[in-house]
Formats: sequence, C-alpha cells, structure tokens
Amino acid sequence: SSTVTYIDSLRNLSVYENEISDVKVYPNPATETISFQMKNCDWPVMATVKDLSGRIVFHELIWSPVLDIRGLGTGYYHLQLLTENTLRTTSFIKE
Repeated sequence: SSTVTYIDSLRNLSVYENEISDVKVYPNPATETISFQMKNCDWPVMATVKDLSGRIVFHELIWSPVLDIRGLGTGYYHLQLLTENTLRTTSFIKE
C-alpha cells in the first residue's frame, strides 16, 4: 500500500512531521497561464482545479509546471497537485 502525504499551503498542515515545502504559484492573480514550483516533484502530476463550489473545472495529467487558465471564468480557484505519493493544494485568482 502507498502512503499519501497531504499538504495544505493555506493552513500548513501535514500528516508527517517533516513537511515538504508548499507549492508556489505565479503570477497570482493571473489572466492566461499560471506556473507552479514544488520541491521533490516527480512527473507527471495530476492537476485538478476546482471552483469555490467544489466543481472540478480542470482535471488532467500534466508534464510541465504551466497551466493554461484562459478558459476559466474570473474568480478564486483551488489547485490540487498529486504526484505518486504527495498531494499538495494551493489557490489562485483568475482575473
């Protein structure tokens, strides 16, 4: 069985004492694309974007740290990035 580490960059919580650094998203707010950085990333990454109601508006296996967000409406979104054993979440604003 595999272990999943959950890291929430808004509250800085983890199931382990040794926390992995948070995801950095830029630019934020953004209009066309967002890029993200995270340490110890194993590609590919399953990226999921949810709106404030929890509706999934993007869910795709990605091979680079850039997401095209031109198709999203203006608003606040949650980004989940799942690697083989780590789930990280952060948020961004689409202008």
